[in-house]
Amino acid sequence: CVTYSLFLSTLLCLLTFKMYFSNGQILVLYYFELVFLFKLLRNTSSGLVTGSIKVSKFNNATYKEFINIPYALPPTGQLRFKAPQKFTGRNNKEPINKETGEVFCPQLMKNKVAGSEDCLVLNVYTPLKQNATGSLYAVMIWIHGGGLIEGYGQVFQPDFFMLNQEIIIVTINYRLGALGFLSLGNEDAPGNAGLKDQALAMAWVKDEIQNFGGNPKKVTLAGESAGSISAFLHILNSYSKGLFHRAILESGTAYDLFFLKSGFVERATVFAELIECTENNKVNFGCLQNASLLNIINYQELPLPFENEIQEDFLSFSIVKESPLPGAFQTDTIDYLLKNMGNPVPTIMGTNKDEGLIFIRKSNMYFHNIFNNLRYFIPKNIRDKLPQNEIKKRTEQIKTYYFPSKLYPSLDHFQEFVKMYTDKVYNYGMVKTAQLLISGSNYQPVYMYKFLYEGSYKLTILDSYELKKPGVAHGDETGYLFLNSWANQSNSDIEAYNVSRKIVELWTSFVQTGLPIPQTMSLTSVLYNASWDPITCSSTNYLGISTNLTMKYEQFLNDSAIELWDAVAAPLSGTFTLKSTIIPAIICCILVLLNVYL
Repeated sequence: CVTYSLFLSTLLCLLTFKMYFSNGQILVLYYFELVFLFKLLRNTSSGLVTGSIKVSKFNNATYKEFINIPYALPPTGQLRFKAPQKFTGRNNKEPINKETGEVFCPQLMKNKVAGSEDCLVLNVYTPLKQNATGSLYAVMIWIHGGGLIEGYGQVFQPDFFMLNQEIIIVTINYRLGALGFLSLGNEDAPGNAGLKDQALAMAWVKDEIQNFGGNPKKVTLAGESAGSISAFLHILNSYSKGLFHRAILESGTAYDLFFLKSGFVERATVFAELIECTENNKVNFGCLQNASLLNIINYQELPLPFENEIQEDFLSFSIVKESPLPGAFQTDTIDYLLKNMGNPVPTIMGTNKDEGLIFIRKSNMYFHNIFNNLRYFIPKNIRDKLPQNEIKKRTEQIKTYYFPSKLYPSLDHFQEFVKMYTDKVYNYGMVKTAQLLISGSNYQPVYMYKFLYEGSYKLTILDSYELKKPGVAHGDETGYLFLNSWANQSNSDIEAYNVSRKIVELWTSFVQTGLPIPQTMSLTSVLYNASWDPITCSSTNYLGISTNLTMKYEQFLNDSAIELWDAVAAPLSGTFTLKSTIIPAIICCILVLLNVYL
């Protein structure tokens, strides 16, 4: 390497050759890194990407960041509501990305429409130095949550991960709301555009991450809430096969999927009427493609009946089962996909102790309304086929289980409401999904966790709620993984900081090796003496993550709760309880043994 002094600027050219063996052949990989006034350049197939060296104000971690890299053409005009088109570059030699500023897809921020449709970008954060072993870094792609209507990649800063300089973090943007998930059920707007955005971003990582020192064969897909559900849908669908090799699912799966919409064409038609894009009661698609962004964002969150606040339809536009057209992401039912996964991979999955706090935010009257409308906890596709006496029976089962001898629960029974929501919306689906992931011939290890620590790095969203109650709410764990503006974080809180170090090291080890606990570690490691066993066919044991890491050899959700929600969601022709799963469990164990010994 040669260093030149030119006026008061420094120009450093590094030409690095790496050699390693692959399939018995010596491969030579190289990349050219240009550092000019602390600016970095990377060459990609679509053009130069510029970056910079960043020093964290939180923990002094120093790393390289390359932000706002376009992976798709702006989905505007004729491309609105369509599958994304790959970005292939511009007709000049300037860097293709904007080095400063935040880019995010259109959404409401503080009750105002913000963002641009030219938002399909991703951000790459890499260690400052090359890997000490000379190999490429493992990669974690992060899909943000936000109910498919809000959020963006740059909210989540990688400072905690970059402290130890061990992996590459990629955060992505994808289309939200109507722009990302409106569907007419035809070629005009087939639906799931946001999921296709995610898949194209993953394909970019596969093709380009080596230019940033990353290993395209060691990619972990991770997400929280809607991001976790999205990640699991990529596990289910062969559309994304080969684009990632491990997964981390935080507080969201596709089981009992309230995200999967029915009546989506009718919903789109009502939406089109609101923004005056119908003719003779039919959607004028050309009008939709040219409608103002202001109208689309303001009208996309349709007024919903009370039942939708409880369970099944609190999202206006979401994931749909597409018509079998070319380029479709998902054409099968969730039930079919759960039994025939297109891309099973080793997985970490879990929830926070009090997930349901995110829903219980209103007054005493709200509790009465929930209690009087528990029938809506029965999945709509099942409820619509049940006679009234059966609906009443199942509703009483829910009341008896969570509110024994309580006719009209109130704020005094706050924790019972939180537990009911946590079990139904999060824990139940997590357990059922985990059991399916270790079943069948494509067995993959599953590591379950519960985040139990209530500390200062929690998200601030609950501070704005009418009811302010303690607990470990939905999304709180992200404050211990990423530096972000949605959380209260201070490096003076040593206890919270140490909890952050633990969960970051668990995730990092899994991204690197597929094992959340390294096989070897130093006596000073924050994971020293920790253990985390994968679940089995008979036990959904889990790791309790708090000030200590404690392996819990107990069921993730107790048998009686699973039995209740199995019965509540069962078709009228029969009930599904734990007793009816004995034979599948035996088959599961036999298949696991075959995978181990054959």
